[in-house]
Formats: sequence, C-alpha cells, structure tokens
Amino acid sequence: MLTASSHHEARDPLAGKGMLLILALIALVPVWAFKYFPTTDGGAHVANADVLLQYFRPAGALYRQYYELNPLPVPNSLGHFALALLMFFFPPLVAEKLFISAYVILLPLAVGYAATAVRRSARWLAFLAVPLSLNWIFHQGFYNFLISVAIFFFLLGYWLRRRDMMTPKRAGVLGLLGLLLYAGHLLSITLACAAIFILAVWFTVAQAWQFRRHGLLTWERIWPGIYSRGILTFAGLLPAIGLVVWFQLHGFAGKPSGKLKLMLFERAFWKSLAGLSMLISYRARYERPLALLLAAIMIALVLGTLARKIRSREWKRSDGLLLLPLAFTSLYFTRGDFDSGQLFIPQRLVFYIYLTAILFLAAQVFAPWIQRGVVIASALLVLGLTLAHWPAYREYNLQIDEFLSVAERIEPQTTLLPLVMSPRGMPPVVDADGLRSKPFFSAAGYAAVARQAVDLRNYEAGLDYFPVRFRAAMNPYAHLAVVRKEENGLKMVPQLLDLRKYAQETHGRADYVVVFGASENFDGEKPDVRDQKRKDKADLLRQLDLDYTLIYRSPSDRTELWRLVH
Repeated sequence: MLTASSHHEARDPLAGKGMLLILALIALVPVWAFKYFPTTDGGAHVANADVLLQYFRPAGALYRQYYELNPLPVPNSLGHFALALLMFFFPPLVAEKLFISAYVILLPLAVGYAATAVRRSARWLAFLAVPLSLNWIFHQGFYNFLISVAIFFFLLGYWLRRRDMMTPKRAGVLGLLGLLLYAGHLLSITLACAAIFILAVWFTVAQAWQFRRHGLLTWERIWPGIYSRGILTFAGLLPAIGLVVWFQLHGFAGKPSGKLKLMLFERAFWKSLAGLSMLISYRARYERPLALLLAAIMIALVLGTLARKIRSREWKRSDGLLLLPLAFTSLYFTRGDFDSGQLFIPQRLVFYIYLTAILFLAAQVFAPWIQRGVVIASALLVLGLTLAHWPAYREYNLQIDEFLSVAERIEPQTTLLPLVMSPRGMPPVVDADGLRSKPFFSAAGYAAVARQAVDLRNYEAGLDYFPVRFRAAMNPYAHLAVVRKEENGLKMVPQLLDLRKYAQETHGRADYVVVFGASENFDGEKPDVRDQKRKDKADLLRQLDLDYTLIYRSPSDRTELWRLVH
C-alpha cells in the first residue's frame, strides 16, 4: 500500500505550495466574512496591545494610572507586540484578523518547511496542518501560543536541514529563532529544545551504530556529528534555555508546575487524544465527526506505515522522528494535575502530537493515490469545518455587536467593569459538553480599545507573565474581587466583587459597568449551585442600585450599561 517513488510525489501539482496557500485562504473566509472573530481571549489580547501602543502617548494617560509595563523578559509577549505593530497601521479589528490570517497561513507553510527538510517531496503532508489549525485553541484566542507553534516548525525545520553542517553563524540563527519562540510561549520553546535533544541523540546513536556495523566506529568519525548536532546546536539555544530556567525559578504564577499526575488509565484522556476533541470549538454535533475523520486519517497513516515496516523490517534513521509524537504523548499522559488543566497543557500537547506525527510521515514514501487522497480529504475537512463554524460565527457576531453597542455611550478615558452572566452567549451559542469557546469572557476589551478605557476585568493584566499588568495598588484582582474557596471572584460566573471596597482601598473606581445576561437564572446548573449563583447575581445588582444609574438597555435586554453616580 505505502509504495511510490519520490519522483511521483514531487510532480503532483495538486500538492504544491500554491494550492496549500489557497486552502489556507479558504479556511480564512469566515474570519473575514464577519465583523468580529469570536474567541475567548481575543478581546484581552487586542486591549493589551493597545496599552502597549498608547502607553507613552497622551491617549495612554489613564492606562499609565492603572497599568504598568512588565520590565521582565516574560514569554506570552510576541503576539501582543505583533498586534500592537499591526494596530499602528490598521484598525484593531482588522489588525486582529491580519494576525489570525498570518497564523493560518504560516502554520502549514512551517510544517511544510519542516516536512521537506525530512523529504523534499513531502510538502503534500502540510495540507493536514490546515484543518488541524482550526481547533479549539484557535477559537480560544491563544494568540501567543498559536504563533509559537508556527515558529516551532520553522526552528525545527531549520535545524533538520543543518544538523550535520552547523556552524557558529547557523547556531546564531537557531538561537534567534529560539529567543523568538520563547517570546511566543514557554511550552513551545520547552518542547522545541526537548525535540532537538531527542533527535540529536537519536541521529548520533544511529550514526555510531552504522559505523559499528561496518567496523568503522572511531571517535574521529562521530565527533563532527556530536559537535554539530550537540555542542553548536545547544550553544545556539543556550540563551533561550537560560530564559526558560529563569522563568521557572522566578516564581511566576503562570509557570507550569513540576507535579505529575499519571492519566494513562483515564478513559477521558484516551478519548481526547484518539478522537482529537481539541478540534471541537462550538457544537460537537457538527464538529466531532470531522474531528474523528481527521484523527482516523492520521492514525491510519501512522499505523499503516508502522505495519509495513514491521513486516518488511526496513527501518532508517529518519524513522526516529516517530520519537517526537511518542515523547509528547508520554508527556500528555502525565499532565493530569490541576495546574496543567488550568493552563490547558493537555490540549496544547495533543496539537503538537498530531503535528509532529506529520514529520514521521514525511520520512516515508507513499503511493500517489494516497497523497492525492490526503490533499483532497484535507480540503474537504477545511470546507466542513468552515460550514460547521459559520452559524456560530454568525450568531456570536449578532450578540457581540449588541454587547459592544454600549461603547459609543462610554466617555473616553474612563474605567469599564464588564459583568458577564452568560459567557457562552444568551441564549448560549455553543453546547455545554466539554471545553467550548466563551467569547463574552473578554469581549469588553474591544469596547475598551474603542474608548481608550481601562477594562477592570482584564484577566491578562491580573497575571504576572504578560507584558501588561495592573499596578499593585490598583489591581482589581487584589482589591475589587471577593475570594471564595481560593477562587478569585472576578474569574467566577457571576462575578464576586465589592465596588465600594475598591474605591476605598485604591481611590480607583468603575465609571461604567456593563452587564451581559442580567436575566440569566442559571437553570442548567445543579440546584445548590444554581441557588448560590442567583444570590451572587442579586448581590451584584444591589451594589449597582446603590451607586449607579442605568443609562442603557439593549433591545433584546441582553446588555445593560450602568454609570457611576458622582
């Protein structure tokens, strides 16, 4: 089944770079067809990019009062600075879509670059990266992580091409890519260093074994490989490795914990991995069959390849690329701890497992009909996902547009407190089975940018590992939120807070409060949870009645805007 020459692979016009770009552009149609790209975190990223852009300008006067720029070289920064640069030239919503487009286009190109470093005719496998890119992480709006995945494959592809011919200059280029990857995301640079270490050891041991089989094993013969793959490579990566170690030792709240919790016998972990559930963003009924189909295609390719190799006993050094998805799978089954769940590390690892499996497949020779079938299936999956996402995009845009209609009623250079009772929309746009996108979690960030207002629920600024953070004396997560059972009230639904306490402790204030889903009764919750949430919502509304006046209610009653009575 898995037979063909690379001559046939290279001449298939269907699998060219131009067709790959066209497929990526098709995937971007729904992104550009609607005004808003509905993600959980996108609004916060855009808001903080605006802080970076305006901080030292007159328009940033209020920003300087509530925010400070993080002076430390933290990861999770690259996306913010890239967005800020785009927003210098384009309106915020256009800049965000350009950033998203860069990711959707760059990821398959990067995977293709790495795949062709393994086998020049393997570009057709990069088509699998396009449907893989349209996943829950994408709709969660993890922009720093997403762009880091593309950089990961550019870095790995660069090393694979030059692993046996590394020079100090090339090591320097590798080091710059490593620093760029660190600025993108901590997990990606950690996995990149681990991947290169695994492959460096593998290729060195495989080369030594080959020499030994022919009775030619000497130090002089294996030293060039050790010097190139090991010493020069890791000398180049040393600055990035040093930053990773520094971040881990510094005590940041967002660093992955060193705890391990084995999930090898947990059915949910196997189901998530084998069923590619991280591809489901909005409605499982329509998206799960597509996720299962994509998973089945990739698993069949890998298992079919392994079966053929076991039968023929034909193994080669490049087959060691299988070690990467295997290593990441092993890591995946140890990330069952609470902190890993909060940082969505298992979902990110599943993304890397499937993408690195493409590199193992790139080392193989496949029949032309398999290549063409994979390309066609990838295109059909992209079309299927586009159609599956379209209704959610449309419905979310209607609700987000109504939610953000309050922006024109907010005075510039003021503070805004969003209280969101129904983060999945009202009525909910997505189903409640598992992880789903929650666009109202940070949608107020768009209103904040439009008015140069401070979003007091800006979750990124409440953490210490983003480039923008709240000043300690003004931090709403420390002074406005009410903590219950070690959970911060600003992160809960409904939110728990004390408006008067914030004014007394910080001399700050919430000039405007926008309430989304005030009529939400939490009927879908368990009785005890439902009753508590109803009490919390009533407490919030009582606080508003004391010091605020209602100045606007949207036609559907989903959104209310309250103004502080001075």
